[in-house]
Amino acid sequence: KIIDHFIGKQKFDDASQILKIALKKMPKHARYLAQSSYCHAQAGSLTTAINLASQSLAINQNQPTVALNKACWLARTSGDPIEVKKYFEDWSSKYLDKLAEKSDPIDLLNYEKNKKIRIGYVSGDLKNHSVRYFIEPFLKLFDRERFDVHAFMTMPEDEISQILKPLVSKWHNVSDLKDRELFKLIREERINILVDLSGHTKGSRIEVFAMRAAPVQVTWFGFMQTLGVSAIDYRLTDSSISPPGTDEH
Repeated sequence: KIIDHFIGKQKFDDASQILKIALKKMPKHARYLAQSSYCHAQAGSLTTAINLASQSLAINQNQPTVALNKACWLARTSGDPIEVKKYFEDWSSKYLDKLAEKSDPIDLLNYEKNKKIRIGYVSGDLKNHSVRYFIEPFLKLFDRERFDVHAFMTMPEDEISQILKPLVSKWHNVSDLKDRELFKLIREERINILVDLSGHTKGSRIEVFAMRAAPVQVTWFGFMQTLGVSAIDYRLTDSSISPPGTDEH
């Protein structure tokens, strides 16, 4: 609890000191190794962080967040975009791809009942966050005769959330929903196009996309590298983020 408290308060040096003592007594404690890796990463020691995460995963592979952190850190230290892509694809293949097998196929005939195309934005950043400045014009100016726009807010709201709420057709606060519950809600709302605005960042619900919550699934801004998630059909991008000749990346 003390370690979690220090990490939650971003007191990574304090947490590291306690973890150092703990790991001397229990050098093969997967959780302590994982926490130590995170603290080292926050301090900029990525090589050490990657090594500690590898040790933790060798003891317990059932740690998707630790494995994802490792992939992100490897991506930051690699100069090879194909290698970076493989890090995320390997993570997705191991932890996400099986989720779709437990989901019922989408009944496309049911979606023909929609009078308008329903677009759903999934994000934890529909608040005082840089993503707000990118998405707000699209929430204000979409064609309301042709589209219904749903917002699925995955994190606690703030004052900016209250500004964004009236702009959409329907606002869903889903911060307390588990992945399967959110998946069920999106299916019940018959969302035609589901758009990820978080990627592999805080507030992400990429597991719901992996379950195939909507017929068409897109990732946009929020995470500048590849997701490596096979259930994402498209990426909205531009020539500054994805210059010509980088399609294979």
